[in-house]
Amino acid sequence: MINFHTFESFKKNILLFLTLNLFSSCSIFSNKQVKIISNSLSGKTVYFAELDKSYRRTKNFSKEWSKIYSNKFRSYHKFINKEYVIKGQMVYMDKDFLVIGSKKNKLYKKLIKFDREGEIILPSYIYFKDDQKAAESLIGKSIWLNYVNDKNIFFSYMEHNFQRFNKVEVIGVIKLTNSSSDIPIWLKIKSETGYKGFLRFSKTKDNVGFEDHYFLDHPLPKDWSKKIITRILKGEIELGMNKAQLRRSIGNPDIINSTSSRHGVSEQWLYKKTNSSSISYQFEYGKLVYVSN
Repeated sequence: MINFHTFESFKKNILLFLTLNLFSSCSIFSNKQVKIISNSLSGKTVYFAELDKSYRRTKNFSKEWSKIYSNKFRSYHKFINKEYVIKGQMVYMDKDFLVIGSKKNKLYKKLIKFDREGEIILPSYIYFKDDQKAAESLIGKSIWLNYVNDKNIFFSYMEHNFQRFNKVEVIGVIKLTNSSSDIPIWLKIKSETGYKGFLRFSKTKDNVGFEDHYFLDHPLPKDWSKKIITRILKGEIELGMNKAQLRRSIGNPDIINSTSSRHGVSEQWLYKKTNSSSISYQFEYGKLVYVSN
């Protein structure tokens, strides 16, 4: 026969165990445990972009952000159309978390990923307020297309063959992420004949290791000779070309090596080939003087 008092004591212990276990699973952080450390992104205003339907299926984006003192995740859609400020980062259980704050000072955290140099890799769906302003400043202006063969950089729903160097007008900006990299801001563009497309915003030019998305100035200036322009349009090179002309002809280099001497600075531009080898282009005083396979 079971003793009544022993049974009651056993029930209380079980309830206490379950209560403590539930509490620890829902809120393992406390105010005293958390110290937010400033980093290079602290103070930056950011937003969350809409997710492309196909990209949304690649993982559960609602399992990434949680309140700072809780392990309960917050649904992704609740972050959209709201402004946040990066507060810094925190360490808990030997793991690094990025911390952001809303206008109401509600804090949220996410595990941080770092690149090889130790810099923080922001999720591809987050964009800076400064980048949004820079993209919107292009509305009403003309730009020239460059990289139109990658759907992660350019796409159109219209039956029109957009070409490199086509002049287009920026008519709007949308915020959408469809890949795990690049800024989730797109320029809505219109060709001179009225066809529309979408071009990923970029804040850099004359890049190394990847192509410029577009040109802000005419890519083939009038003071370049017709011979050089013809070469560029055919994707050919010629000794004597300057750096901009080589970029227009065959794209941006993968690596640039600079060498200084009493005679000046020379540069070696390397373009990788598909078989792991590379072609070297040597510049002296800004002019192409030598090509080596």
